[in-house]
Amino acid sequence: MNYRIAMLVMGMVAFLGVGVAVTPGAAQAATVGTFSFYLQQSPSPNNCLHANGVGNQLTADYSGSSICSNITITTDGKLGSSTVYQFKDGNGNCIRANNSNVVKVENGACNTSDTGEQWIATYGTVGSGNTVRFENVLQQGWLKTDSYASGADIWVGNGGENNWLLV
Repeated sequence: MNYRIAMLVMGMVAFLGVGVAVTPGAAQAATVGTFSFYLQQSPSPNNCLHANGVGNQLTADYSGSSICSNITITTDGKLGSSTVYQFKDGNGNCIRANNSNVVKVENGACNTSDTGEQWIATYGTVGSGNTVRFENVLQQGWLKTDSYASGADIWVGNGGENNWLLV
């Protein structure tokens, strides 16, 4: 009898171990997709998000120049009922809003406890072909620019041009 109980316990431990390994944990971010972010303007989106390298502020640049950055969006848990997202450039560096409302490329991967690196969608659904407005959790302001001019800086704050078409 003890042998059967021991085998049953070992089988359950093995099963639970497999179940735990397959289930993503809080530290394992799930990739939503890789997108170019275009400012959603009428009649068509012309400017896209451009990451200018580590330590530099992002800009909105004319997409005809083929410099749109591919930004990978991953999930990072929940804030109330909202999904929290993180962004990283093509080199795996995190995109973050700092205490001065500047959005720039950090040196290294995203940190799951850094609210400057966390974004929620306050309008739209994250996915290809969708228009989304992102709010930074630290600054509680939207990912935005104040101009459609090529090279315009990207900030967090209220107002401005803040709807992004994900392609």
